[in-house]
Amino acid sequence: MICPSGTFPHNYQQGETFYSLAQRYHTTVGAIQAANPTLDPYNLQPGMVICIPQAPPSSACPPGTFPYTAVQGDTFFLLAQRFNTTVAALKAANPTVDPYNIQPGMVLCIPQSTPSTCPPGTFPYTAVQGDTFYSLAKRFNTTIAALKLANPTVDPYNIQPGTVLCIPHSTPSTCPPGTFPYTAVQGDTFYSLAKRFNTTVAALKAANPTVDPYNIQPGTQICIPC
Repeated sequence: MICPSGTFPHNYQQGETFYSLAQRYHTTVGAIQAANPTLDPYNLQPGMVICIPQAPPSSACPPGTFPYTAVQGDTFFLLAQRFNTTVAALKAANPTVDPYNIQPGMVLCIPQSTPSTCPPGTFPYTAVQGDTFYSLAKRFNTTIAALKLANPTVDPYNIQPGTVLCIPHSTPSTCPPGTFPYTAVQGDTFYSLAKRFNTTVAALKAANPTVDPYNIQPGTQICIPC
């Protein structure tokens, strides 16, 4: 069998599939099918000659991206996490790809990580499903107010997976000597904190003169007496 220009012959081995060949040779299932229109991909026999398309040059991807061959289970969301980019950037780099129907063997263009555009004193973080400003404030030892200030264009009630958020660095404690900082969570009161940390409501009030003990917001920094 003579393979057409732009392809090369491969002798089929037991157990191989168009999908496994696409992965091995950095091409796509569709390209292999197009190069072998008379072959039934579900009835391949050992010894058959399969014409394999040569891998496209990396320049097929736009500047600032690199080629990646999709595997089973890939989604734009998972790829954005893996390669430290965003879903929006992946869509822009792959305008002809249906993000809800990524086939194994597809060659996708992955945006290269770019220098952070976050303001000084913050670092970039790519949101995942379920993230909220409240959960991020707890995880990174900051406050909801600080997150809102660092991300003025982000709707805190509608954070999409893949969104790049700017997370404020933890700042040195402003608590007075003899106390330590604590980040409030939902349901905290001075009474419950006094019991938990073996202190008194009066001591908490004295250490936190600007905090309304009847309206403690999640993410508020409380100074706990030692």
